[in-house]
Amino acid sequence: MGLSTNLLGSMNAGDSILDFVGPLGAATDLDGIKKAAVIGGGVGCAIAYPQAKALHKMGANVDVIIGFRSKDIVILEEEMGQACTDLHICTDDGTYGYHGFVTGKLEELIQ
Repeated sequence: MGLSTNLLGSMNAGDSILDFVGPLGAATDLDGIKKAAVIGGGVGCAIAYPQAKALHKMGANVDVIIGFRSKDIVILEEEMGQACTDLHICTDDGTYGYHGFVTGKLEELIQ
């Protein structure tokens, strides 16, 4: 862990720091992966996108499963669709794609 991570870990509710930079750690090692499920929910899709894109570019079979509360807040659909073999969109309320959580869709794909 770096300085900022340690500082954040020692903070109490209401504490603040002026600024920090991150993440600065080592990139995820994706070498040799042939099949993957990349899962994100809401704004977490922005974090999942680069991983899916890198895996897809390497030739891996990539299932992307992204979840949202409802259709009106779906983000990165086009980008994720281009960064995977199969895109699965889930909504809690069933207004778009799979009706349920990403974990339910993952379980369905595994079976």
